[in-house]
Amino acid sequence: MAGVLQQILRPPDPGPQQPLQRRGAGLLTEAPAERPLAHFATASSLGVLRDAWVIASVLLSAAAAELGSLAVLLANLATVHLPPVSSLVGPLHGCAYLVVVVAAAGSVG
Repeated sequence: MAGVLQQILRPPDPGPQQPLQRRGAGLLTEAPAERPLAHFATASSLGVLRDAWVIASVLLSAAAAELGSLAVLLANLATVHLPPVSSLVGPLHGCAYLVVVVAAAGSVG
């Protein structure tokens, strides 16, 4: 008897609508305010990742140039000590050092 009364008193069936159109409990589709795949990265966070990747690649390139120029400077100093080599590679080493410092400071802040 209780089952009959519950069937009579319950709200009527929404009808022949499709379950995706009803959104009864909200379990079938996302809320209208929430866009699909909202939990994935946004364009702004991808921009931040892209900027970090650019800074990291600049830092790697400048560090390699600095290490190479230091090796040339030390080899020149240990062997023949040619002034043209020092005057050419010295400023290159200094510039690479400054780029490394600026890129490292940019990656921190």
